[in-house]
Amino acid sequence: MRNNNQSLPIFRPRLGGWIAALLVLEPWGVRAEVYTLPSGSDDVIGQVEYATARQEDTLIDIARRTSVGQVEMNMANPKVDRWLPGAGTRVVIPHRYILPDSPRAGIVVNIPEMRLYFFPVQYSTITHKKAVPGKAKAAHGKDGKPAKGKSAPPPVTYVTTTEMGEPVAPASQVITYPVSMGRMDWRTPIGKTRIAQKVKDPTWTPPESIKREHAKKGEILPDVVPAGPENPLGPYAMKLGVPGYLIHGTDRADPAKPFGIGERVTHGCMRMYNEDVTKLFPEVSVGTPVYLVNQPIKLGWSAGELYMEVTWPLDEDIKEIPAKWGDDVLDESNLSEEEIKAIRAKKRTLMVAYLTKLGNTLIEKENAKHAILVDRAAIKAAVEHPSGIPVAIGKLAEPPVIETAPSEYPANPYGSPHPAPQAVPAYPYGGTGQSPAPNAGVPYGQPVPAPPSAPRQYPSQPQAAYPYGTTPYEAAPSRPQAEYPYGGTAQPAPAEQPQYGRPPATYPYGSQPQPRPVQYPSYPAGQSDPYARPQATQPYTPERAAPSSSTMPDPFAPAEEEEEEQ
Repeated sequence: MRNNNQSLPIFRPRLGGWIAALLVLEPWGVRAEVYTLPSGSDDVIGQVEYATARQEDTLIDIARRTSVGQVEMNMANPKVDRWLPGAGTRVVIPHRYILPDSPRAGIVVNIPEMRLYFFPVQYSTITHKKAVPGKAKAAHGKDGKPAKGKSAPPPVTYVTTTEMGEPVAPASQVITYPVSMGRMDWRTPIGKTRIAQKVKDPTWTPPESIKREHAKKGEILPDVVPAGPENPLGPYAMKLGVPGYLIHGTDRADPAKPFGIGERVTHGCMRMYNEDVTKLFPEVSVGTPVYLVNQPIKLGWSAGELYMEVTWPLDEDIKEIPAKWGDDVLDESNLSEEEIKAIRAKKRTLMVAYLTKLGNTLIEKENAKHAILVDRAAIKAAVEHPSGIPVAIGKLAEPPVIETAPSEYPANPYGSPHPAPQAVPAYPYGGTGQSPAPNAGVPYGQPVPAPPSAPRQYPSQPQAAYPYGTTPYEAAPSRPQAEYPYGGTAQPAPAEQPQYGRPPATYPYGSQPQPRPVQYPSYPAGQSDPYARPQATQPYTPERAAPSSSTMPDPFAPAEEEEEEQ
């Protein structure tokens, strides 16, 4: 969350247009940009703001009031005149940033962006105690005179030093300021260093190279510039571990010097607005790490979207650009307007090609970590027209949708999802299961053993029709056992009797035919049969045996009709 310190109104006397704005400085109400670090893996902070220009304002004035560098302000407002924006003109304030790809602790300076990020972190303190022996002195006798050939033990002095240890807790905030960087011929080094010394009201000892440079312009620098308004280091300076490089304020006597903040105008040091360095100085401790990085393109995530922030790269990073074409060293006094336009067009083409290649490389690396759906048109626009403002260029690719069976439960009115319905087992005899229950005997809190999985069911193929079985190689089954009237085995079939239309013969004593009785000769009428048995005189009783064959009718005797026909 940004600190809402409101800038104070600026009273600016009208002394002849915008020239007076460069020559007259009043107290400035510059606000530091303090943000809460985003949670999770997000990297974007702040928001884009807008301001309305007054008649006497320049973009340089608005940039200083809002703690924005000159190059940042020009990139965010490419169609607004730097010197005469005009009353009522809407000016973009680029207060949205992607955090650099570096440790979020201590000081991080992104050189192409010309912006400093300070991550306040509390560090542990390591104390060292070192014994420093003094000089040996001659020993004295009882009379107080030095003893010959003897010396007293040297005195020992203990010196205690402190050293910054590891961070106690990660940073929760970040404070950011614009800075000026070293020119193309005085390049700011890249790498990790630390704050080696802090100095209030510093003096400046210009090196011989800077003395010679000023001597060519007719300026003779003294060997030492004392502290005060004319000191180019300003009221505070923080020396780095790299000799000759500092983070410092601005010359208070030259009203034009503060307007160079956010440009490449120094001899390698990082220059800040005096209002900013006054706030940063007491917050930084000796030993604080300093990371100097070169990141003209930054990628960062915010709420699932991928953002890209692009600034112009350093001239010296593009080998095709000659050193004399640098914006800070190009001598335009000996060039025509057409030559200047041609040089700038050539530089722009080379820079866009460099940024395009760099952007593709960074996106490929990010895509290796996350599947990304990118907007190629947005990437092209961001690279060809750098604004220094984060632009959305893609988002995380959505995972494949896995369809699930719809829930049989009604919608939950309280918003929490219902558990997925459990599959109901099918029981062969109906009901809700056999006894005992499957989970009987399992104590509470113990995992329930999984039921045995049912064998997989495969679709059955239509059964082929075979005459003697279900497989083509089965033997033909035996014929069913015939039922025979005379026993369990086959009997010779009786001779078929001719059918003459009369009913089947009936047998008086059973279903089986009896042997044909012997035929006796017939006698004339009136003559009795000498062989005939006597007529029975006893009445019939059940105890009697079956009637004799003499009284049995002859089943084989020819019928009367047949005899008549014969």
